[in-house]
Amino acid sequence: MKSIKDLGYEDLTGQELNSNLIVRNKNLETLKYCPYKVNGKVVIFKNNLTSLKYCPKEINGDFLCFSNKITSLKSSPLKVLGNYSCSNNKIKTLEGVIKIINGNFNCSCNDLTSLKYCPKEINGYFDCSENKITILDEFPHKISSYINLNNNKLITLKGLPKETTNNLYVSKNLLKDLEGSPEIINGDFDCSENNLITLKGSLKEVKGSFNCFNNSDLKNIKDQIIKYGIKAKYYLSDEGNFYFEDIKEEFENYQNKKLEEEKNKELKKERMKQISENKKNIKEDYGLSI
Repeated sequence: MKSIKDLGYEDLTGQELNSNLIVRNKNLETLKYCPYKVNGKVVIFKNNLTSLKYCPKEINGDFLCFSNKITSLKSSPLKVLGNYSCSNNKIKTLEGVIKIINGNFNCSCNDLTSLKYCPKEINGYFDCSENKITILDEFPHKISSYINLNNNKLITLKGLPKETTNNLYVSKNLLKDLEGSPEIINGDFDCSENNLITLKGSLKEVKGSFNCFNNSDLKNIKDQIIKYGIKAKYYLSDEGNFYFEDIKEEFENYQNKKLEEEKNKELKKERMKQISENKKNIKEDYGLSI
């Protein structure tokens, strides 16, 4: 099997390399003879790797092993100080990946069906687009940039955080509603090309644009946006594009009326509770049957 020794490197097993390790398009088949530690980045892409066996364990830079034939992340590095990309492989599970990513994490274009074993903290963007993910159990606790879930098989957004720090992309999935969506998205939200029939969910504010284009069964979109209180700077839909300012008055009137109705409902509930307590006190004091 073709190794780094066949590319002019010496046997670096167990050693420390004080430079980058870069192998591009060389038909590499094994990481045998690689060093234990690399004080730089490791870039192994467009080769014929099927596993990360013999992979460096400490990388003080980026780890990029995209565009190979890797099926498993077992034997993955134990420490990566930069970005981590394992995209464009044949990976079916994230088992073996480190729990904290100090940069971007890209596992797009694989055969993942879930996010089990996913890193808990990603200090950059998270891209797991073009997989076969159906649910978002074990979603990372922290992501510092955008989230790309495009082109999966998602049937629900449950598992996402209540607030995102950047854009959220969930286009080309199987969503019928927005149940489980974040309440606040600090960027753009793209839920285009799904099977949406309603915008019902927990979403309340999109700091950028809200794109629900190409959802053929989604009707009365403006009315739904107002009804469910989805505030955004700009809206893109099959029924036209418009700014929040275009619906601001109707939006605020509806929401104020809704708040007033909820307030009156709570007051009525409190009055009924007080009446019930008064009756109970009278019965206890006088032994009367009310």
